[in-house]
Amino acid sequence: MPGTDLLREKGSSPLLRVSRQLMTAGRNDRALSLLRAGLLRFPDDAEVAELHAAAEREEAMPQIDSARQTLTEEANAKNHARMSQLARRVGDSETAMEQGRSSIAVDPQSPFGYRAIGRIYLDRFRQTSSTVDGMNALRYFSKACALDPRHAASLLALAEVFVLLRAPEAARRFLAPVAHSHPTDPTVEILERRCSALPAEGTSNVQELFLRHESGEVESTPSKPTVSADVSSQVEELVSEMVEGIEGTRSVWAFDANRQLVAQTGEGDHSEDDVAGLGILAATIRSCSSRMGVGDFERILLRGDDQLVVVNSFGDGMTGFYFGDRPSRQSDVEQAFERIGQACPETAKGAAQ
Repeated sequence: MPGTDLLREKGSSPLLRVSRQLMTAGRNDRALSLLRAGLLRFPDDAEVAELHAAAEREEAMPQIDSARQTLTEEANAKNHARMSQLARRVGDSETAMEQGRSSIAVDPQSPFGYRAIGRIYLDRFRQTSSTVDGMNALRYFSKACALDPRHAASLLALAEVFVLLRAPEAARRFLAPVAHSHPTDPTVEILERRCSALPAEGTSNVQELFLRHESGEVESTPSKPTVSADVSSQVEELVSEMVEGIEGTRSVWAFDANRQLVAQTGEGDHSEDDVAGLGILAATIRSCSSRMGVGDFERILLRGDDQLVVVNSFGDGMTGFYFGDRPSRQSDVEQAFERIGQACPETAKGAAQ
């Protein structure tokens, strides 16, 4: 593809110069193709991001009126999604999200709305590195690819999410079909180069990848437990008391700040995968809650068809999970968690630091 060499330069100046020339000459589509790849090649370059945004606005503005008229005439999923994409490009994120959701509501089995909303979240993830935006980008583009597995832009978007998560092996799975069908796409080359510069992720657990992204961890080897044996023993006693005192309790788990199980009691045996999964969830609650838009919360409730799950985070030192079949016992469970939190957080926090 002519101009791809611009993306191999050490600096962004040649790319910016040629892109501006193309925009002046009315070849906005060509400039956008380069600049989209430029966002990946120079992810921290503010000028590239600004020029890309300007090129998207310039491309979208003349199309908005006709797209709105087309939507009025036929309010199908594709037309709602097109309106969403144009609104996003001119900076109207509220309309973009509204139209994307309308596209899905009109036809949940069409990929158009999922792509439109996925792009909104990917833009946010790229700009702010928000874990929640990244999760949503992955969610919507995964759905879009499930509905249309050969759509190149969606596959590249998923590959970019995994590159941002420092997961090159996962990214290559989505790059491979695009590299075969679109061998001259500059975005493919840039993503492949970024994959080559990353160490293997060492896990296929998506939640683990997001947790590492949030915390800045690179290695997948779990840390050694830092909660003392005394604290663990105290938690074990309180957990046992909780199980005995609340009718309908199935089990209670408690994890320390390093995702280590320090107490577990109740019915049934559990696999290593169960322990690892709950440990990741425990750490996610502590490290991600403030970026979910709800602040540092102390408890969440998850109701299933036949059980109640209550999750409490005790500051930096402990997270507890309760599984039961009596939702009416919720207040008793909360009081029991409060007793555990009051008895242990300061000791556990000090031991974990």
